[in-house]
Parts: sequence; C-alpha cells; structure tokens
Amino acid sequence: MSPAGFASLLLGASLALMLCGSVTFVIGFMLMPWVIGLVMVLYFAGILSNLSAGGRAFLFPNSCPSIPKEMSDIISMMPVYFTFNGHIV
Repeated sequence: MSPAGFASLLLGASLALMLCGSVTFVIGFMLMPWVIGLVMVLYFAGILSNLSAGGRAFLFPNSCPSIPKEMSDIISMMPVYFTFNGHIV
C-alpha cells in the first residue's frame, strides 16, 4: 500500500467517524429536551408521592402503620444481640 493510499484510508475513516459523531450529536441534541422533561415529571411525581404519604401519616397516624403486622411478628421473633467492645453480650 502506498503512503497516499494509507493517507486516503485514514482520511476516509476519520470522515466516517466525524459524520457518525455528528449524526449522534444531532439525535442526542433533539432528544435531550424529552429526557429532561421525563426526569422532571418523575421527580415531581416522587415529591408528590412523598408529600402524600407524609400527609397521610400526619393526619391519620393509626390507619397506616409503618411496619405491616406480618413483618412485626417476624421482627418480634428475631433474637436481639447487644454488643460491648465487639463481643456479643
């Protein structure tokens, strides 16, 4: 292969990479507002869900226990270990 042929090969490869990169950039640039909008909608939904759960817990503290009864039964059966200087007491 001649030096001119090798230079042409490298020029073609770099041109293909530049075109693919430009197309990828344009697609990403066009989709970025949609991505940002989706993130903001999900963020708002998370805030709304947390406020709703907090309001329910504040207004009706006995209607929604933090630990279901099945889990509280399991937790009450688990042994409790206390440690003192790394040793189980």
